[in-house]
Amino acid sequence: VWQYLSQNNGVSTNRLRIIPNPIDFTSNRTIERSHSSEFQILTVSRLKAVKNIEGVLRVLARLKMAGYPFLFTIIGEGDHFDTLVDIVTELG
Repeated sequence: VWQYLSQNNGVSTNRLRIIPNPIDFTSNRTIERSHSSEFQILTVSRLKAVKNIEGVLRVLARLKMAGYPFLFTIIGEGDHFDTLVDIVTELG
């Protein structure tokens, strides 16, 4: 991304900073595989209207009504939280 911004958009390299990924992928931690028959979906996001999590919830509600088993987990904070809770309640 750094090179793209510099070469294609004329952004000065003095204005660019690399922010390392906060997740340590070199860890030797073991992650257990789930044995659930449900498909698991995770989103980590700011809870803002622009992210359209509401649209995702509406699509997932249709999949649920069609009999597809899944687990949807949302991790995040934002001013759209209460709206999303209302939508989940509405959709069941």
